[in-house]
Amino acid sequence: MITQRDPTGCLRPGCRFSPQPYMNDRDELEMFAYCSTSCKEFTEAAVAVADAPFSFAVERQAEWLFGVSQLLDAREHPGDFEAPGGISYA
Repeated sequence: MITQRDPTGCLRPGCRFSPQPYMNDRDELEMFAYCSTSCKEFTEAAVAVADAPFSFAVERQAEWLFGVSQLLDAREHPGDFEAPGGISYA
């Protein structure tokens, strides 16, 4: 069953936070599709794992991503796993 994604929410499935606003190069306010770089990097990694042919290494990566997803879902604030400067721990 395919459900509609809330357009006001983060692009990562299951995330309860709103996307972040940011200033672009033209000094215009835009909305980032994700609430944090952690969610963006998680989604990119999940898509890469989903597209990869099956192997035990890919299976381990999928299990690791499942744990990361649980941590992201348990956050109190969208940037909880990000270091200053935009470096993500996820």
